Amino acid sequence: MSGFNQLQIIGYIGKSAEIKTLPSGKRVLSFSLAVNEKRGQEDITTWFDYSMFGERLDALGPLLTKGKQVFVQGPVSSRSWTAQTGEARSSMSVLVNKLVLCGSKRDEAYPSDTPTASYAAPRSTSGPATDLEGPPFDDDTIPF
Repeated sequence: MSGFNQLQIIGYIGKSAEIKTLPSGKRVLSFSLAVNEKRGQEDITTWFDYSMFGERLDALGPLLTKGKQVFVQGPVSSRSWTAQTGEARSSMSVLVNKLVLCGSKRDEAYPSDTPTASYAAPRSTSGPATDLEGPPFDDDTIPF
């Protein structure tokens, strides 16, 4: 039986998304998410790095700004290193398969009467899956 590697996170974008061109010529959209949780009296923030490939980078990039809440799903990998200060560091990196804007930090581009949106991108046949799909989410459908 093969394994299953999928991470689903709802968090807040820590730094607005950036689009970069790799040496191979492929373009990648990168951003980070903060997930806050309380453990006893302590507030813990865990950071995750996200990368996305595909045709919709230019459309999605401007929407993924600092403070926006998003749901993201995809396979995860981790890496560890030692900082120049000697401190052990680690990072979780996720390749985006699905992304849904959850609607936090609304501004003039997203007035409160506008439903939250999700975005879909076509699957790439030559690379990793980048299918960003899902129905629009409406807070009024939650029974609590």
